[in-house]
Parts: sequence; structure tokens; C-alpha cells
Amino acid sequence: MLIDYLYVSEFVSLLYYFAFAVFLIVIFAYDVKHMIIPDFATAGIAALACIGWAVRFFSGSASTSDIGMTAGVAMLALIVFGGIWGISRGNAMGFGDVKLAPVLVLFLGGLKGGIAILLSFWVGALVGIMVVIIKRGTLKSKIPFGPYLAFGAFVSLVWGDGLANTYFRLLGV
Repeated sequence: MLIDYLYVSEFVSLLYYFAFAVFLIVIFAYDVKHMIIPDFATAGIAALACIGWAVRFFSGSASTSDIGMTAGVAMLALIVFGGIWGISRGNAMGFGDVKLAPVLVLFLGGLKGGIAILLSFWVGALVGIMVVIIKRGTLKSKIPFGPYLAFGAFVSLVWGDGLANTYFRLLGV
């Protein structure tokens, strides 16, 4: 009986993360091609995040510190991305990125969400610099940011704990 539950639980978890990966792939591909992040993909990840937090809450595995950290990092992501969008009047970043960033944090949790956001900025900046260096673009070239958010989210989902431990070890924390 317990073994059956474990197999069902693992299968449901697999489906949950598979759905997340599918939404990330859609965001990546669609933003590269059309320079827009589809709302249905962001809403899908938001729905998955709500399901995940409901399961954690009702199973008793969501601590108040987890909830607080996640809410804080999600708000920070919204403020930073919204600020970039507002200051640039939408020229530096699209509103789809503003909506997606805090939703990714809600799905991944505070620590992994923060790592995903940082990775997306670092990788996006690196690629942007390379594009300018090889003269395929200028500093005013439009580059979709959704693929970097999707990449950062996937890397953080898979290796986020290890990256966080390495980062904190380097800081001496």
C-alpha cells in the first residue's frame, strides 16, 4: 500500500515538473520567435505554483520562513523588473518579463527563484555583450529576455541547491 502511494507520488511529481519544463520551452521558443511571452504560459506556471504551495501548506512542509522568503523575493523581482520596464518605458524589457519573473520565484521558492533571476541577468548580459562584440548588434539591439529567464529557472530547478551552497561557501556564510 505504501509502495503504491510512493509510486503515485513520484509520478505526480514527475508530471508537475514536466509541465513546468514544457511551459519554459514554450516561453523560450515563443519569445525568441515573436519577442513576446505568452500569458497562458505564465498563467500555467502560476497555477502550478499555487498547486505546489497548497500541497506544501496542507502537508505541513511549508514553513513560515519559506513562505516569507518566497513572497519577499517575488516582490523584489516584481519591483526590479517593473522598475526597469517603467523607467525604460518598455524599451529595455517587455511587460511579459515583468509578469514572468515573480511567477518563477513563486514556483521555485525564494532561494532558487533568486538564483534563477540572477542567472538570467548574468547569462543575458554575457550574450548581449557577445552580440555587440561580434558586431551582430548594437547596445540598442532588442534581445528577448524570456529565454534567459527560462534558462535560469531550469538551471536553478536542477542545480539551485548546489549553486546556493557554492555561493554561500565563497562568501564564507
